[in-house]
Amino acid sequence: MTELEARTDARIGQLDRSQYDIDLEVYNRFVGFSAEIVRLSLASLAAVGFGLSLFAKEGSDRFHSEWIRWPLAASMIILALAVASALAHRYLSSEGFFYQA
Repeated sequence: MTELEARTDARIGQLDRSQYDIDLEVYNRFVGFSAEIVRLSLASLAAVGFGLSLFAKEGSDRFHSEWIRWPLAASMIILALAVASALAHRYLSSEGFFYQA
């Protein structure tokens, strides 16, 4: 043990696992939840893209109508926001746990 580690242990004291075990369990749930949101949102984006490729074949005028273009664009934007929010949630929860522990 170096001198710096010894001084840090003397100031902080020994950290018992029972002191932060519940926080670690909540953190694992948060990370699992945000990972599931990212997974579902990316799968939904892929499904929308696949459906779009089937729907808008070459020479087809179906995609050029307004009733399908705006809902598809809105769904892709909302799913992209869900991915970004879940990744931000994951980052902020890990940073918060780091500073709390």
